Amino acid sequence: MSNRNRWIYLIPAGTGLLLAVGAMTVFTACGPTAHGTWMNCHNAQRAAAVCGAAFAALFAMAGILQKRTAGTICIVLALVLSVITFLIPGLLVNTCKLEIMRCNSVLKPFVRIMAVLEALFALWHVLRAVMKYNSESLYFDKGDKTMFREMLRKKQQITNEECIKILNEEPRGVLSVIGDDGYPYGMPINHYYCEEDGRLYFHSGMKGHKIDAIAHCDKASYCVYDCGYRREGEWALNIRSVIVFGRIEIIEDREKVYEVARKLSYKFTDDEEYIEREIKHAGPRTLMFALVPEHMTGKLVNEA
Repeated sequence: MSNRNRWIYLIPAGTGLLLAVGAMTVFTACGPTAHGTWMNCHNAQRAAAVCGAAFAALFAMAGILQKRTAGTICIVLALVLSVITFLIPGLLVNTCKLEIMRCNSVLKPFVRIMAVLEALFALWHVLRAVMKYNSESLYFDKGDKTMFREMLRKKQQITNEECIKILNEEPRGVLSVIGDDGYPYGMPINHYYCEEDGRLYFHSGMKGHKIDAIAHCDKASYCVYDCGYRREGEWALNIRSVIVFGRIEIIEDREKVYEVARKLSYKFTDDEEYIEREIKHAGPRTLMFALVPEHMTGKLVNEA
């Protein structure tokens, strides 16, 4: 989720705080009786205030949480809570019998209006999530039903060993993820290919478009191609390229992060003093993630 989208959740969170504060201050229920005791409608006031605080917490968590599923659960809970809040004054919690009493003429309308607003906010977010899921389902495979396309020009296909050689020798490629609003987001990036586990490793800052996209959807593709070569007497280049499809995993183990960072650095320099200095200063702020391959193809293309 992008930072821009997170700000949207401040509106219903603020509405929840307004309900909590308003129910206890401006839009209170009836006051105490002549004997100093509180009437039952005061419980409706307190319940509405608690619901308001719960709205604020749920919508705030929906905006903060990185995982879309967790955020959607918070929104659904807020939708259920809006129904409960609407029913509190007069139904779930008894108010005074006379309609002219403050609990019926002030508190009840206020609580129900705020509950309807929160319900509309929640419904909008749920419908938005459903529409986004339906649009993504056109492009995203589902679980074990994953099917990757076969290469059409099989004569141009190179072997798996040649693909691995390119991944080992070439230092960089283009990583493509699903960015904001479903737009593809491709970026040039350095990589380290580990033959031991067959994964591609990348390093990054802790925040940004790429990180938000990965949190939203872990599926990605990575394209690498070499510098090419010319046959004698020809002007056209012959270029070998590899495309890897897979899923992104964040590396949590800091020792693993530093180990991979060293191996990645050796692809560019053998200055160990420089490498260790950079790891010491930038390592704590570095995020490392791996692309776990699910499908890989490569081909040789002549530009003529």
